[in-house]
Amino acid sequence: SFYINKHKNIILDIFTKIIKTYNGFRKLYHIFKWNKAKKYESNYDLCLNDISDFKNNTLIKILENNTVYTFRISDLIKIINHALTNNCDMFAEPISIKNPFTNKEISNHNLYNIYYKLKYSHYTTPILFHLLYLEDFNLNNFLFNKEEKIREESIKSYFNGLEINFSLENPFVIVGLI
Repeated sequence: SFYINKHKNIILDIFTKIIKTYNGFRKLYHIFKWNKAKKYESNYDLCLNDISDFKNNTLIKILENNTVYTFRISDLIKIINHALTNNCDMFAEPISIKNPFTNKEISNHNLYNIYYKLKYSHYTTPILFHLLYLEDFNLNNFLFNKEEKIREESIKSYFNGLEINFSLENPFVIVGLI
């Protein structure tokens, strides 16, 4: 309210040029950072399939600790579900999502990258991962606010993981229950 419209337009033009320049430098830094990063020397996914056999829309690259890791999206979904459905005696105890190559936590910005890659791909985003996203990838808030859903999904995951052992002595023995 203290400026004339002419001054407001001049200030807005200067601010717009500054923001464009700043974003250009950020993009240049991003390109430089990805080009200078080491490539992890594995050409295989977590099931030891050759990664070059897969289409690019089924792969995701993440940059952690100045190293580029390439994952199959389906492998990441398994890692995410395993971490978020972790339990102890059917009490929900989700653990942080870790890079299987380094066993270090995946940073929040890469979790966001993974979430959006899942969201805009043909894969179904796991419900617990979506709920964790809604909690800004804060595990404590996630556990506090969504414990019932975590427990429900953990139980589903536990029973889906049971294998039926058809032995000759007792063909209806379920491994883990008897």
